[in-house]
Amino acid sequence: MLVFHADLWAENYSALDDLVSRMERGEEIHAGQAAVVLGNIRRLCSEAHFEALAARAGQVLGKIKRSPQSAGPKTPPEVALDNIRDLRDDLEGELSKVLLLLVEGRDRSYYDQPLVSAETAAKFSTAHEELLEAAKCFALGRFTASVMHGMRALEEPLNRMRRSVGLRRKNQPWGPTLRDIEYALGSAASPKTEPARKRRQALREAILEFRGFKDAWRNYAMHARRSYDREQAERILRHVAGFIDQLGPLVR
Repeated sequence: MLVFHADLWAENYSALDDLVSRMERGEEIHAGQAAVVLGNIRRLCSEAHFEALAARAGQVLGKIKRSPQSAGPKTPPEVALDNIRDLRDDLEGELSKVLLLLVEGRDRSYYDQPLVSAETAAKFSTAHEELLEAAKCFALGRFTASVMHGMRALEEPLNRMRRSVGLRRKNQPWGPTLRDIEYALGSAASPKTEPARKRRQALREAILEFRGFKDAWRNYAMHARRSYDREQAERILRHVAGFIDQLGPLVR
């Protein structure tokens, strides 16, 4: 999905429209001023994949830079005015075809900022990608989809936890996996150091968290049994991200 920053488009389109108006009134325009405006329009069009308009902006820019008549504070030639005016009008037409989705200011951080630490993102790369998708869905108002991606984000941490207690069996449902982890922790030799005892207790608590996720949300979200509103999705998303951050140091 492409990202349009409304402030940049408004500012640069206004500058292009103002440039056309001043040229139509016969004002003297310095070539450097026109070059800045056209250069910005070319960059924005390129980023938006308006390739034809970006190429045309580049062509007009080249003509202005090469034209002796437009060097210094002199009025650009009429052909340049026609080209710039046509570029503005065609840009209006192109923008009228685009459907823009608004991300409110309060939700912008969900769209473009990670929910977990850099260390957690590096350890749980798949979970990190799922959380990014969950956050983008939330920012765009797709709250049930956000919860579904959040539940998917828990798969990798659960598998890493399973491997951390010496289990090798894969592709089990969550219920049997959590029972196996619990049994492995209970049957292992008692830890001899305080850090090891704290780690085992934290893993036991993590089992309870995973069961809570499974019974409260995963079973419903992943099997199309319910939908979620904004408040619910945000609470779940924050809970999942915080839990994964806390679990990171406990598993290998």
